[in-house]
Amino acid sequence: MVTREWTDEPVFVQKMKSAALMETLLDLLVRIEEYCHKGTLRIPEQLNTLDESQGLLEIKCSRGRIPFYEHGELFPSSRGTHGFYKNSARTPQGEIDRGLAIKRVDQERSTDGCHRK
Repeated sequence: MVTREWTDEPVFVQKMKSAALMETLLDLLVRIEEYCHKGTLRIPEQLNTLDESQGLLEIKCSRGRIPFYEHGELFPSSRGTHGFYKNSARTPQGEIDRGLAIKRVDQERSTDGCHRK
């Protein structure tokens, strides 16, 4: 059997070497799908507001987190900004700032006509 070495794996994938971490990622994806279909989660504690004034939320599972925001009026959708593992009681401000920066760039691109609406 031939195995292939990936040297250009994203950091997030590099951390997914154990079955427990892979399970966390899959659970996050299921929760994202549930939120996108229903607009809420069956277990409300799995959804946090990171920045209420900017509309930045996060879906969580164990230590895994995916910040996201909602956009679009005619065809509303949710956009995940990035993923990270939380190692402290509070979400690091750097992760919140990163999510807000990605949202800001997305909004600038959509007003420039680079994204389909």
